[in-house]
Amino acid sequence: MSIEVYIAEQCGLCSGCSRAINTVQEKLAQGKKVAMFKEIVHNKNVNAFLHNIGAMLVDDIHDIPQDALAVIRGHGEPPKTYEYFDNA
Repeated sequence: MSIEVYIAEQCGLCSGCSRAINTVQEKLAQGKKVAMFKEIVHNKNVNAFLHNIGAMLVDDIHDIPQDALAVIRGHGEPPKTYEYFDNA
């Protein structure tokens, strides 16, 4: 049995994921403390890479350090998460 695999001419990350990944990398390069709130993209290897270069992975919003930049998932969060950050 053989399987043919076709790769789309236009493939890669969506703009939200690209922005989230780039933000983490840029802020770490600037020496900032970065907390990724949950997995910021649906790719364990990318999340592990970002963790390995210095980003924290935080699953509970209350565990984000006061002095850290919080980066949320590329596909967004429920309104209550944004409300929490607006009131922090």
